[in-house]
Amino acid sequence: MIWGLLFDRKGYLHQSGWLRSVRRMQAIDVTDCPIPWLSYPFIEFIEPRLNKFMNVYEYGSGNSTRWFAKRVGLIHAIEHSLDWYNTIKGNLPDNAILVYEPLELKADYHDMAFMDVNDETPYSLNIKTRNLLYDIVIVDGVNRNNCIANSIGCVSSNGVIIVDNLEYSGQMQAGLNLLKDAGFKRLEFWGLSPIVYTKTGTGLFYRPDNCLLI
Repeated sequence: MIWGLLFDRKGYLHQSGWLRSVRRMQAIDVTDCPIPWLSYPFIEFIEPRLNKFMNVYEYGSGNSTRWFAKRVGLIHAIEHSLDWYNTIKGNLPDNAILVYEPLELKADYHDMAFMDVNDETPYSLNIKTRNLLYDIVIVDGVNRNNCIANSIGCVSSNGVIIVDNLEYSGQMQAGLNLLKDAGFKRLEFWGLSPIVYTKTGTGLFYRPDNCLLI
């Protein structure tokens, strides 16, 4: 009975591609196409709201870079891992520009992801070197608190900021407080995401007049 529920082709775990993502250990859908490593409810929410007039900045790269590039006009992404950068860069379309910016810290990934909000690095500051206001900024890499801090001034007046892994809100509280102080409202999308079998949250931070019309 349980196995039937898990592998029923009409079931959510199959149709969302979650089972396939676990087997392949990649953020992919049921047809093996790349999807963001964000919560499924958020992906379903934002996909129909994207268009080719939008530009995106992404802290952290991966299948999400490819997925967004297919749906928006331009995406800039930054990556701190050289191995991952070399893996991703060869699979990107022309409208996706990926840069490598190492974060030379003797710490594990968790420590690098949730550094103090005042710990500025070339990685977190890269968005300011682009001289562009973005419609969407995605914070899903390292040094998240300071990346949030720098993103606030680099989104357009109707731009939105996406922060993944709200289950770690405590470690990102300083950055999340900055968004609140800047007048951003918060919409949370909780559920499964590719590969992961525990509940995860993706946060959408927006102002009343926003490009997603919410």
